[in-house]
Amino acid sequence: GCGDDFAAGWASRIHSRVLCSMGRVSEGVDAARACVAHYERLKQERPDYYFSGLTELAGAHRVAGEFSDARAAMEQSELWADDVGSREALALAAMEAAELARAVEHYDEAREHYATCAELFDALGGKNRLLVPLNLCLVDLESGELEAPLEPLQQLREEFSNVGMEGFTPLVDLGLAACHAKRGDWPAFDRCVELAREKLISQDVRDQELAGLAVIAAKAALDAGAANGSRAWQLAQELGGPDGRLSRVRDVAALEDRWG
Repeated sequence: GCGDDFAAGWASRIHSRVLCSMGRVSEGVDAARACVAHYERLKQERPDYYFSGLTELAGAHRVAGEFSDARAAMEQSELWADDVGSREALALAAMEAAELARAVEHYDEAREHYATCAELFDALGGKNRLLVPLNLCLVDLESGELEAPLEPLQQLREEFSNVGMEGFTPLVDLGLAACHAKRGDWPAFDRCVELAREKLISQDVRDQELAGLAVIAAKAALDAGAANGSRAWQLAQELGGPDGRLSRVRDVAALEDRWG
């Protein structure tokens, strides 16, 4: 019945997230597919469920590096976002489009999608609005801009703590570490890497986005001729290694040559 499909779909959705967070991304994709299969049977009366399942599947494919499959699921979810008719659905669709653009290093396109998210989240209110400036800082860092994000990230760290979103602080801390490396502030660099490490390793997290930020921080230290980057590089490896973006592959090769 409908209740059974809702419960099974919800369980599969959560299972997909857990598997992806553990680095078991292929299984995470399978769980997201199961979620979509359950929610598809509810799509006429609850298009919002079906939309959320497709968005989950797009994200799982993206994390797995299956970008064409991610785009197909995302484009399907965008059609249903219009049917759902809520600002929240449109914001989530724009967010996934931005994340996919980032994953394939189309940074200008990502910024455009994040701008759409910002308008929608501002209209909705609530703490999710903080995710847009965070992601814009990450776009800057990933595209090689290591100076401009410093002050916005410092402000975001305080705001995340104030609204109970401490789970995002490791992203902020690793971003700040890259900024401090660019400035040559090594005590601040070491402090930020350790703050991220303490939180992440205690939770046994595996996450490619966090690993990618650790790589950016380590490479910034390497470029500055500082040995401090070895701790960030070690953390990147412990997080399961970054995803397959071309820029990361180049950076990883340089870091492996230096620190193994």
